[in-house]
Amino acid sequence: DSLYRVGDSGSGTYEVVFQGPLRSRFKLEYSQWALGDEQLHVSHQVQIVAGRLCYGNLVTYSGTDEALSLVPGIVNMHSDSLHVLELNEQFTALLTHDRQAEDGSWLCMALVVPSTYLSSTGETADEGEGITQTYYACLEARPDESRSYRFYAFWEKEDPAWASLAEIENYLQTEAERLSQSVIYNTQ
Repeated sequence: DSLYRVGDSGSGTYEVVFQGPLRSRFKLEYSQWALGDEQLHVSHQVQIVAGRLCYGNLVTYSGTDEALSLVPGIVNMHSDSLHVLELNEQFTALLTHDRQAEDGSWLCMALVVPSTYLSSTGETADEGEGITQTYYACLEARPDESRSYRFYAFWEKEDPAWASLAEIENYLQTEAERLSQSVIYNTQ
C-alpha cells in the first residue's frame, strides 16, 4: 500500500566486489532501514559488463519474516506511456520510448524482470510526497531470497536504430532468449 525508498534511513555501505576490464560488480548494503515498525537489512549488488546496454541488479532483504514487494522503477518525467511486453515465458519488459533525453532525442529506458515474480505494474503520482514521476514493477519477494532484474538504456545518439521502438523490442526479445538458456557444463 506504500512505496519506500531504500536508504532513506539507517546506514549504508559500498564495496567493490570485483573490478575488471570486461566486468565489474559492486555491493550496496543498507542496515537498520526503517520500514514501518521493522528494521530491515537490504543487499543490492549491481553488475556492469563492457559493451552491454544494461546493468544487472540482485536484491535481497532480511530482518522480517514478511513477504514484501521489491519495486524497481523508471522515471517518467518526459514520457507519458509505459509499454509492457512479454518477451518470452520467463521475462517481461517495462519500457518507455520517447523524446525524453535532455537534448530532445529518442531515449528508451527499460526494466527486464522475471515474469514469475511480477505481480503488477503501475505509475506513481506526478507530484506530492515520496516517490513521484515513476513507472514501476512489483516483484514478489521473500526474506533471504534474491530477486534479479536488469535496467537497459537505448539512446538514438549512440545508435540511430534506437529511435525505433520495434528495433528495441526485437533486441529485448533476443536478450530474453539468451537469458533463458541454461548453462551447460562439460565435465570431460
